[in-house]
Amino acid sequence: MLQRLEARITVEQQRLSIAFTRTELASLLDSSIDDDEAVTLTADVMFKPRGHELRLVYAAPDARPTVRDDHLIRLLANAWRGWQQLKDGQASGPERRQLPRAARLTFLAPDITMAILEGRQPVELTARSLLRVADLSHDWREQLRVLGFKAI
Repeated sequence: MLQRLEARITVEQQRLSIAFTRTELASLLDSSIDDDEAVTLTADVMFKPRGHELRLVYAAPDARPTVRDDHLIRLLANAWRGWQQLKDGQASGPERRQLPRAARLTFLAPDITMAILEGRQPVELTARSLLRVADLSHDWREQLRVLGFKAI
């Protein structure tokens, strides 16, 4: 539709603008209009790192659709499995060294766990970035801050 409108799209550091004329819109809607005034739609946006790429994200977190990250969900499931193995003394072999690092994720704030399961995590939170948090606090409010959650 934007192509048919001959819209001019401008992506700036913190804003996305789409400009077109009312005449172009009227012709697309099979309507007539004598006003050729320009219309510009703008949205506040920001670029957020996500792994090896940048994502363009609406500034309003509640306007962003939920996106479940299967890698993050699998990481949480493996963390709980690893925690259980460590508790039961069943962990052995080379994987045993990595279990404590993943098992500490069982102490995430319940709000964070639910947000991940529902796909409401910050766009920059990935399985890799979560594992790389060196010293994850046991304070749930601090976890929310460190992991990029604004308000849940």
